[in-house]
Amino acid sequence: MSISEPSKSGPRKACILAIMIFLVSTVSPAFGADVLFVVGGNDIKASDQTIKKHLQDRGFDVAVKTDKLVKSKDADGKDLIILSESARSKEVLPYQ
Repeated sequence: MSISEPSKSGPRKACILAIMIFLVSTVSPAFGADVLFVVGGNDIKASDQTIKKHLQDRGFDVAVKTDKLVKSKDADGKDLIILSESARSKEVLPYQ
């Protein structure tokens, strides 16, 4: 894909994110459930902050890690792992 071509995965990512938020919001409150939320960049983006707050408001304990710094051991004991659309999957290396 060249730089001038529009991304075809944008609508798909938005749909997946919407479904994920719907599923999380329709589940009964999960007080004490641990979530690992992997985001991109050094600073959490506004959209990621909104998702984090949404999860916290429903009783989830949310740990945020950046795509470059997350390690597989960070997922130990977590009930849910969310990879934000801001995270670059090639930066998330399993088995670190």
